[in-house]
Amino acid sequence: MPSVAYVVTCIIAFLTDLTGTVGNYISLGISLLNNLPWSPFYPSKSNRPQANAPRVAIIGAGLNGIGAAAACLASGVEVVIFEASDQIGGVWSRVNETSSLQFPSLFYRFHPLVGFRTQFPKRDEILDEAKRIYRLYDLHKRTRFNIRVRKVTPSSNSTWDVDGETFDGVISAVGTCGPENIPVWEGLSSFAGTKVHSAKMDTLQIPLQIPKGGLKYVVIGSGASAVEFVDYILNKIGPDNEGMLGFGPEKIEVTVLARHDKWMMPREPVIAWLSSVLPVDFGYLYEGFLRRFWYGHELRGMTPKRPFYASTPCLNPRFLQLIRTGKIRYVRGHIEAFDTTGVNVSVEWDSRSMIGKDSLLPNQRRTVHLSSDVVCCATGFKHPELTFIDRKVWQGSNSNDEYKPPHLHLLMSSPSYPTLCFLNHTYVDGVATAAAFHTGMVTRTMLMYLLDTSTRPSTKEAADWISQRTAAISQKETSARHYGLFPTGNRHKSSGGYDRWKEEGLRFMTYGEFCFWLIASLATVNRWHWLPYILGWQSSKGSAAARDYVRPSSTVALKLLPTSEFLSPTDTVQADLKRRGISTILAA
Repeated sequence: MPSVAYVVTCIIAFLTDLTGTVGNYISLGISLLNNLPWSPFYPSKSNRPQANAPRVAIIGAGLNGIGAAAACLASGVEVVIFEASDQIGGVWSRVNETSSLQFPSLFYRFHPLVGFRTQFPKRDEILDEAKRIYRLYDLHKRTRFNIRVRKVTPSSNSTWDVDGETFDGVISAVGTCGPENIPVWEGLSSFAGTKVHSAKMDTLQIPLQIPKGGLKYVVIGSGASAVEFVDYILNKIGPDNEGMLGFGPEKIEVTVLARHDKWMMPREPVIAWLSSVLPVDFGYLYEGFLRRFWYGHELRGMTPKRPFYASTPCLNPRFLQLIRTGKIRYVRGHIEAFDTTGVNVSVEWDSRSMIGKDSLLPNQRRTVHLSSDVVCCATGFKHPELTFIDRKVWQGSNSNDEYKPPHLHLLMSSPSYPTLCFLNHTYVDGVATAAAFHTGMVTRTMLMYLLDTSTRPSTKEAADWISQRTAAISQKETSARHYGLFPTGNRHKSSGGYDRWKEEGLRFMTYGEFCFWLIASLATVNRWHWLPYILGWQSSKGSAAARDYVRPSSTVALKLLPTSEFLSPTDTVQADLKRRGISTILAA
């Protein structure tokens, strides 16, 4: 009799096909509406940057960098894009041809004019849209290729020095994927088979005629890259040849070797949307659904111990089913060493013999040898380092305070420097937080701070926002916490016993709460009237402010009263001027 999890998998597969088709039409419909001549998102001659327009440096020509540049130009602000490579597209220019989006394309519209043709577009379709927006805004005239920014330093007059060139603002859009991450394992160099990183998996040839002894693959990693490698093999052999997967003579043996378990969720648009907007405090409801109906009793040993809203999930409709039916093998454990024929692993859980069982206790674990012809390092990419940012940027009002990613105001700026924006690469984990609608919102929020200084948060306001959301739990408490559906101690039952602010802080965010933070930050007297502009509906407001922009100088003249009585700045004004490094001179 089929398990409940298997039945739910079949139902969700049907819904995925149904809602995926509907989602395609919705996404294309939105794109067509936005691309009409009267669309507020289309480039306008009236909003074109003027000669005296403020200048913003954008570091990175990936999707976020292109989206940010387009938002700046639509607001009458001039840009210069610095790109370290010789092409645009960021990580998408470096991945496999078969790489595709994990979340539905509706969550990856880095500019409102983007219109993907499929629900989960692959690399080439994503790059085509990036190039279209790039050409539409004449960004080729504003891009400097093969330039790696060395130093970004704040100047005393509220401007920025970028490798000796002055800018009024800076947007760091270096992304979340730097160089390929290949950990150092003992004996890896002695392995006699083929070694490849998942970013180059399409260089592997999958033969249709399998040797009599079979063909063995070991995939190291449990995230999106590992799941993508399994999909790559399935696509190469074709859906009708799934029977070629398995263990034995003339079979393709695929073993996924994980250090820790990652959450797998259905690739169903409605479910994906719910996961991105559901309040984190109620994440235990979604987590309970996955544990009971997606993983089920059979895969309880590989169900993650971390709460769902604590790490980036993977979306795949068939990965767990392949494990459940024995088509691929899933092993969680610790790599001890490689040898010429494979790798020795201390096993915690093995799908080959532990379906329906819990993980092994430390004193029960054993070492097994995984033979392999090919080792694929699905270990992702290193997080880009921000060494080009001057150290003083991270300092708060108190020299002892330090605010480094992810501990930034609205996850986008240091408390003392709101015109330096970090776009979409300061968090550690998230749900549906790639290049989407918020790319423009974050950019326009920074431009609001630049064009209207009265809207800038004070250092204290920004620092307080961060401190309220900073993780403050010890590693010992973290390891002892309860992960089930019921609370322990004095934690509230609405969070399932999981207090994300104490345990994860700003390391994790969802798309819904990030957009809420941005919009909620506008609920002040000085900012509320900028809301239509932040949402992208009133670019003319930004361009009008850009035309009237006066670049700050190192001194500010304060006009005297007609009676020649000196008018001293208020304490608030003096504090703000001091924070920005501007001296005050009273003059007639």
